[in-house]
Amino acid sequence: MSEINVDELPAPNVHRHKRGRPAAIWIVPLIAIAAATALAVRTYLRAGPTIKIKFESAEGLTIGQSDVRYKNVPVGKITDIDISDDLDEIVVTAELNRGFAKLAVEDTKFWVERPRIGVGGVSGLGTLLNGAFIGVDVGASKKSADRFTGLEKPPGILRDQRGSAFRLIAQDGGSLAIKSPVYMRREQVGSISDIALAADGKSVEIEVFIDSPYDHVITDQ
Repeated sequence: MSEINVDELPAPNVHRHKRGRPAAIWIVPLIAIAAATALAVRTYLRAGPTIKIKFESAEGLTIGQSDVRYKNVPVGKITDIDISDDLDEIVVTAELNRGFAKLAVEDTKFWVERPRIGVGGVSGLGTLLNGAFIGVDVGASKKSADRFTGLEKPPGILRDQRGSAFRLIAQDGGSLAIKSPVYMRREQVGSISDIALAADGKSVEIEVFIDSPYDHVITDQ
């Protein structure tokens, strides 16, 4: 067999392939990652302080759906509902929206707004359609707080409500209840904000709130 002379072999042709565009299969994951990143950034930017509120019951509240509302405007969302270590109370965790940290101060009041039927009538009917939510009455304190004890019923008077409060003494409460209207010349001028048995048990103390500008006509005569 004759030897092959390498120098006589034809020179190889080298073809360089240009890099093409990324395969379309990678586009979908990249879009998903970008969307998830944008959502995470948006959530971070909207996040505010996290607070915990104790209630006797969490009836009507739902994780991820029930709102925290100030003046009926959503300012946060319930993120968790748990039971206290002594099993006596419900601990609701809520995350306030960014910009509403000023609501989380020591004397702020929280309560669960749900339908209630009492002597004074029916309240909270709006929650039948949209579900229960946590109401807020912001306090005047400048000291921040992240743990609160919620009220079991809405407060009779809100902090920014204009008018004056008066305390009356009666032999009994009759058919009166919180939110029962107060009339003057057949026109409603206020409502009962609190009613309770006196400390000596011999009378009933009734607190009424007269709205402005009608409160200026109330005298001790």
